[in-house]
Amino acid sequence: MEIAYITTKDFTENAKVDFEPFCNYFGEETEPDFIIPKLGNSQIAEEYVLMTFYDALLKNVDRHNQNVGFLRNAETGKIIGLSPLFDYNLSLISAVPYHTQASFSFDTEKGSDLVPFFLQSEQSLEIIKDCMPYRAEIVSVSRNETNQ
Repeated sequence: MEIAYITTKDFTENAKVDFEPFCNYFGEETEPDFIIPKLGNSQIAEEYVLMTFYDALLKNVDRHNQNVGFLRNAETGKIIGLSPLFDYNLSLISAVPYHTQASFSFDTEKGSDLVPFFLQSEQSLEIIKDCMPYRAEIVSVSRNETNQ
């Protein structure tokens, strides 16, 4: 029996750059409120906020500090940027057995655990605002679907 699996493209360009996981910097601390201030007001912070936004949107329950990190110049060690995003195999709970899905709580009234973070963080709101549709767009799409 052949087993199907997904692989991630080698984003180190055959070791031209190094991947350094967040756990080397932040240990097991995964809360955006802890990590974002440490990243400062930078392109990396913006990329990180967008990653957490998409994780919340896609219900990625497997983001931890070993599957996100920095890319470093292999010769100088200088941080180049955030690594490409990977390890989305649990997104939308597509690969999780049914009995495991029950352990992932999602409060339909409150949303995911990250919703309050996005609503309370000015820096995050500023970064994700261009990703969010305007209310008029949502209402228009909703009305069009209802009329069909």
